Amino acid sequence: MRSLTVTAIRLWLTGLVALILLSAPAVAAQPADPLGRGAAFALIALEPAGFERAWDERRTAALPTATDPLERAALTARWAQGYLDYDYFRWRETGQVAPADWPARATAIAAVDRNDPALLALPAHQAFMGTWIRAEVRRLLRSDPGRRVGNVVWLNTAFEVVEQTIQNPAVRDALLGQTLLTFIDENGAKGVQPLIERFDHAAVDRAAVAAVWEAWRPQQAAETGHPVEAYKAVGGVDLDVHIFRPANAPTERAPAILWFHGGSGDTGAWSQCPAFCQRFRELGLVVLQVEYRTYQRFDSTPLDALADARSAVRWARTNAARLGLDANRIAVAGFSTGATLAAQTLTVDGFDDPDDDLTVRAQSDAAVMVSGCYAPETDAYYRRVLEGSADLASLSPAARARPGLPPSLVIHGGADRVCEFDAAERFVTTAAGSARLTALPDQSHFFVFSSPPARREALDATTAFLTEVGWVDRPVP
Repeated sequence: MRSLTVTAIRLWLTGLVALILLSAPAVAAQPADPLGRGAAFALIALEPAGFERAWDERRTAALPTATDPLERAALTARWAQGYLDYDYFRWRETGQVAPADWPARATAIAAVDRNDPALLALPAHQAFMGTWIRAEVRRLLRSDPGRRVGNVVWLNTAFEVVEQTIQNPAVRDALLGQTLLTFIDENGAKGVQPLIERFDHAAVDRAAVAAVWEAWRPQQAAETGHPVEAYKAVGGVDLDVHIFRPANAPTERAPAILWFHGGSGDTGAWSQCPAFCQRFRELGLVVLQVEYRTYQRFDSTPLDALADARSAVRWARTNAARLGLDANRIAVAGFSTGATLAAQTLTVDGFDDPDDDLTVRAQSDAAVMVSGCYAPETDAYYRRVLEGSADLASLSPAARARPGLPPSLVIHGGADRVCEFDAAERFVTTAAGSARLTALPDQSHFFVFSSPPARREALDATTAFLTEVGWVDRPVP
């Protein structure tokens, strides 16, 4: 899933940044891979002209080692990707951007043969093509607000990039097929069918078409078989709540819990809920799995996701009587970015959708948060995206926590380097009795996927918490 991929990349970058800060000259002078992503990252302090000189010198030095055409093609792809990586990481870490008409970057990209199917077997070429498509999508979305309206805007723009620039049918089919497969896996089925039909109509590779339909059907099937209601609409696109009412839930005034999925704000789907939603249902809670705006679907920012989370809580309260819910027992829960959103519904004021009824309370009544980032302002991407649009301290659960908050459970791995354990501790300490911490020593950010014993411990802690605060009558047998 993309949620794993994106966060794993950020974990790698966190360690890399620390290494560079400690020994930047050594890293820049003697990179382990002179044309690797880490080497490009180590040079982001250079102005474009300085990067160009250093990077091109490295390519020149490496060329004699590339003795056959495929080796030279791989080297060229790595060299060109370095220019794209420099662009992105320089913006992310410093806020500075290279000139839009930088000739060296254009020359490097043009040197890669993007229409040779044989090159798709090279990992370096595959990596470049993916990076190049993402860079082009970002450029087009930034340059044309019209592309940022509607659903699956990233996927629509990626199709445009590939269809307009790739002439070879085999390469075009391979790129579009893989783009669709990845998008469906990471974001679900909603809004994707028109693009699959477009691919089906034009593609020569029928096996690639069949694989995409096969991946889409079970995701689409998951959208049905239970009540689904729109809690708001954005740009003509409904944002849905998927409602799961277990047989053991009270018929009226049942406690409810809204689930926010992970995905670093980039990807994710309402259905992604590792084990916790099942446990909530076993305990007799009505589970409301929330679809909120993400970058790949809506070209959105963390402020959009927060506005959606607050809208969803208000919607649940407003419709509680109709849905047989207790309007005063509306909890939130989530994993990773979803846990951050859950924490923000406890602590953050404002950042509301202008169409919301602000007389309805958006603060949740309890929370269960797994591997959340409680100081998101420390993330370079988060800071850069929101630069100039919000006071980051006002979005920080660790900074905004206070005594007297609704009860919350924080579950966090002691070895989490994606969302720092220290920030989770700081949130709990500052909440002064309102929050409790279940620490899982030596566990990583993704313990819910990688460690069944830790996952069981987290689920048992969740049961004990909800029982203690009176939301369930008895624990699961």
